[in-house]
Amino acid sequence: MIPTTKPGRNNAAYAAILLTVKINKPEREQGPQMPLSDDEYHRLTETLQHAGGEPADLVTPGHQPDLEQLAHGAQIDPDRARYLLGRGVSMALKVDDWHRRGIAQITIHDSQYSSAFFNIAPSRGPRYCTSRATPN
Repeated sequence: MIPTTKPGRNNAAYAAILLTVKINKPEREQGPQMPLSDDEYHRLTETLQHAGGEPADLVTPGHQPDLEQLAHGAQIDPDRARYLLGRGVSMALKVDDWHRRGIAQITIHDSQYSSAFFNIAPSRGPRYCTSRATPN
């Protein structure tokens, strides 16, 4: 499960980070542990939405959909999806590291996500963006 959320970050954003961002050492994220590509992530979220769910359900206690059925519907290995969603502690450490280094993370599920991406490709925008914060 995911760590306690920080202000301004929602569970859908955490799910996007867990499923799509390289968090661990490269040798640990190859083959079956490789984060989802943009297309895989969009297939998964589309399958979830067709089932009446949303990305936040993947990491919200008591609301998890049947991951086995969902992953098969999205043509993703269910064990891979379970592994990626189980990286909550690693993700928390990585996000804290990025924060200390002044790197902001914006996911497709954050209110700060650029509307420019939606104008270009409403349902296929990149799942996350990063930028280095500038000093005040």
